[in-house]
Amino acid sequence: METLLKTEGLTVTYNKDNKEYTCDLEAIPAGYYVCVNLCTQARFTGEFKLDAEKEKGRPEAGRKVLISGKKTDGIVDFHVIPCDNNKSAEYYDTENLRLHLRVDIPEGSACLRCCKSEPMKVKDTVYDREVGVAYLLCFEDWTDNDYNDFVFTITAWLKKG
Repeated sequence: METLLKTEGLTVTYNKDNKEYTCDLEAIPAGYYVCVNLCTQARFTGEFKLDAEKEKGRPEAGRKVLISGKKTDGIVDFHVIPCDNNKSAEYYDTENLRLHLRVDIPEGSACLRCCKSEPMKVKDTVYDREVGVAYLLCFEDWTDNDYNDFVFTITAWLKKG
């Protein structure tokens, strides 16, 4: 695993062997609703999943998949990839969320790359407290450097005040 970028609230690593990105979404605290959207113009197929620790504070217990989806076609026109079971938003009383993206890029082709992204934190203007976090993650799978191949928006907000 190679660390590609590390900012406050986000660490992105890349495993060249299976062409998978792992994004540690460190800015999303426990007890938030989380919504994942994926738009694509990618030529290649791939899949994503959002996972978390099975038990808080016990990484040795493994991880569980919360949301997932697959791009199974070669359509390069803009379209949205639905999450499995049409479940794109859910409440998770968890922490240590990770987004995984694996793309089926043939050998000898360009490798997957991503743009630097820092989480946007949303504050309550009355009590000056954090009430939401958002990420925009843009991935490139070819050589045109338009970073529109796999575009994720991940938003999270308080369940209750």
